[in-house]
Amino acid sequence: MLKIFSFIFVFFLILSLIIPVSAFNPRDELDWTQENYDIFASNHNPQDEINTKTINDLEIDWVNLLSPAPQFVGGYSVAGSELSSPLIINGSVFIGTSYGRIFSLDAKSGNINWMYDVPTDRDSDLKENLPIMLNPAMPHIHSLSYFEGKLYFPSPPCNIHFIDFNTGEFAGEIQNICDVGSDDGNIGLFKGPQSAAPSISEKDRVLIVPGGSVIEANLGGRGFIAGYDVDTLELLWRFFITPEAGGDPEWILRVADKGWIAGKKASSLPIDALINDWGKSGLDGSQSGASRGQWAVDEETGIAYIATAQPSPAGNATYRPGPNVFSASVLALKVRTGELLWWHQVNPNDTVGWDCNWNTALGKFDQNNEVKKIVFKFCEHGVMNAYDAATGELVWTLDPPSTKRCEGCFVKDPADVDEMNRPWINYPEIAPILRNPASGFGLEGELALAYGMVYVATYNFWDYVQTIPVDPSLPWNSGYAELGDPFLPANTTIYALDALSGEVVWSYFIPNTGYRTSLVASGGLIFATPPDGKIYALDAYNGDEVWIRFTGFSHLENIVIGSDSDGEMRLFMMTGGLANSWISGLPLYVPGVILSLKVSELHSLDVSQSSFHYNYFGLFLLLFVIRKYFFT
Repeated sequence: MLKIFSFIFVFFLILSLIIPVSAFNPRDELDWTQENYDIFASNHNPQDEINTKTINDLEIDWVNLLSPAPQFVGGYSVAGSELSSPLIINGSVFIGTSYGRIFSLDAKSGNINWMYDVPTDRDSDLKENLPIMLNPAMPHIHSLSYFEGKLYFPSPPCNIHFIDFNTGEFAGEIQNICDVGSDDGNIGLFKGPQSAAPSISEKDRVLIVPGGSVIEANLGGRGFIAGYDVDTLELLWRFFITPEAGGDPEWILRVADKGWIAGKKASSLPIDALINDWGKSGLDGSQSGASRGQWAVDEETGIAYIATAQPSPAGNATYRPGPNVFSASVLALKVRTGELLWWHQVNPNDTVGWDCNWNTALGKFDQNNEVKKIVFKFCEHGVMNAYDAATGELVWTLDPPSTKRCEGCFVKDPADVDEMNRPWINYPEIAPILRNPASGFGLEGELALAYGMVYVATYNFWDYVQTIPVDPSLPWNSGYAELGDPFLPANTTIYALDALSGEVVWSYFIPNTGYRTSLVASGGLIFATPPDGKIYALDAYNGDEVWIRFTGFSHLENIVIGSDSDGEMRLFMMTGGLANSWISGLPLYVPGVILSLKVSELHSLDVSQSSFHYNYFGLFLLLFVIRKYFFT
């Protein structure tokens, strides 16, 4: 028996000597398979190969400069060369572009494995007669999703397209998700497909799809979220974010027991503040839609945590009285049925345009010997919130002290009936105003959830606007006219917050730039990529600067970390497209660029030498065992 045990021991010891350590790494750490890393949308890769000790040995290994984007594709014009957030799967990098091309590159060499061009024909799309405002501009692919060997992404006219990730060959599509007409209570128009890829539940086998991208003006379509069976592609459910055209006076009252508005239980609010929410809704051109960004999925409970966009038209609420539920909200829906479990509206009767785009993250914690799940979400008014994942109740909130708010740029009190019916920010005045956070600012970019903390990048940027009429008979507009940027300097503050309490652990200030993309946590570091041309790596625990590199171009996407085919971890940086000069000071147009950085060969040699000495020790141990048990 002793010899059998010894033989087994020797066998596995030999394996440990001949198989590289990377072969034992869980694939989860090697790959970056969703827009925000995992189904919890955490932006946290738990790898530890690139860390505080090795980060200064990172060097650029290869650069792939994509060809400039074509001006037109299939009758659509193309706005720049903007790239999607990349995925890293089985040693390959996958990227979508603003002109409908999907790339697969070898993560080790940067060479292109394959390219796939989404079929585009605007003339043919127009004949579909969908409720879509088929603008000449090509719909942007903001993100890709991966599931069981396929890549999923939006495509014109209003489809979800999927291709084989190994070969780039067409694998199917869900057609015409925007086919929502008067029978569904919609008389408005969509811009086309939402730019975000679907979130996916493996257990329930459901694609959770953001409905058509709502026109942020006075003629938008009735926004929705849809669930499709991943195997049959059957439509399982739709959840509409606004009442049907013509209105529904009891829109909120039927779900008040499940909901919250700005931290207050909806059922406790004055009925006068809730009744007749949205007025006539789409009949007067007022609508809202799904948010852009990855939504968290809890496979244990079969619940998806979903966010929504601001109400439209954003700057003038004359035809949309009330809180405007479910705009600017976080929703908990059953993945298989679309059943509403709870809702929490963040910004009632928003008259700025503070949507709740970007990731909705889910965390799981041990608190007082109990498991506690928390949903983390910010909206573009710059406030970070945490919600109880079971009930939707507000756990904590942080309005960053660095945010310099304009006089009317605060969340309205949902118990104040007058506030719920105030049509614009400085009503009854119509004089131009400075706003901060402005529409689409404050917090814009995905948060990271790691090390017991939540990391967010909030920023100040002022705009100068004037309220304008939004009668549905008028040409489409958003309810305010931009009068030119005031050229006040933008600035960014990155915060690390205790995930359970919301208390500030540390902050880091970046002057003269805004922030538009993800924070990423990995190897005890927080990676930030503002559009000032620098990549920042901060100590995740205290915010100290560990590593800063200047790339020279304006960053529109975050870094991701994943491995090549040899299991070697790499940092990938993508950028390209259009960037506003006021936010970065760098050139407006940059062709698509992909950078790959890895730990230098010199550092790798040091690691290899350590492993070499370790293997000598293992060899000595092997010889000792063989001699003791087989030759005595």
